[in-house]
Formats: sequence, structure tokens, C-alpha cells
Amino acid sequence: MLGSKRWGHFLFLLRRLSDGVVLSSYEAEDPCWAYNGKTHLPKDHPDRCGAVPHPFVDYWQKDPIIDGLEVVLVDLSTTNTRKWINDNRMLGKGLLEDIGTVLPGKGINKLHTDYGMPVIPNFTNRVKIVTP
Repeated sequence: MLGSKRWGHFLFLLRRLSDGVVLSSYEAEDPCWAYNGKTHLPKDHPDRCGAVPHPFVDYWQKDPIIDGLEVVLVDLSTTNTRKWINDNRMLGKGLLEDIGTVLPGKGINKLHTDYGMPVIPNFTNRVKIVTP
């Protein structure tokens, strides 16, 4: 769960603000904070999420906008991610090579409150949520 929504699959993108080009990505069934942090908490606990807010280490303690970048979490709840990933593997394609089929353009910006998500320090103020 992330807020009031069962997320299902996580896709984070680090992309340029100017043109939306994806520079790096994180894709997994579990969020990047699930097994990180100083204390053991459930993987979807807001305190754990704030401790490891996204997978791009260079931007945990600073604002990516300073470098003209943004961190994006893509809502894949309506996408069959397992099929998408497996199809690409069979074609020898990586995630970044095929991101345009899932997220054409920049996507639609969503609010964290759209997902019933409380304010989570270092997450809700640094990670944009988009839907394809």
C-alpha cells in the first residue's frame, strides 16, 4: 500500500525537466524503501518511505530541480507490468528502450492526496507522481 492505494509495481524515473528524457530508472515489485532503513518497520510504513524516499541516491539529500531533473513515480496500476517486462526481455530490450510505450510524453501529473497519501518528509515534496 502507498497511501490508500495498492500500488502493485514500482517504476521510478529520473528525467530531465526540459524535455522529459529519462536518464535512469528503478523498476521492481517492491518499493526501494522496503528493506532499507535503520529500524525494522513494515515495508509500506510512512517512516520507512521517508528514510529512503526514492532510488536515486544522489538526490536523497538535495533537490533534483537544481540540476534540471525530476524524480517521478509512475502509477502502473492499470498496466500489466509482468507481461510488459517479459515481452521486452524476449526481445532483448531494456526498460528505458521501451518506456515510451508505457509513458508516452510526460504523463499526467497526479497529487499525492489523490492516493490518500499523508505528507511524508523527503517523499511527497521530492517525488512527482504521474499516470500514463
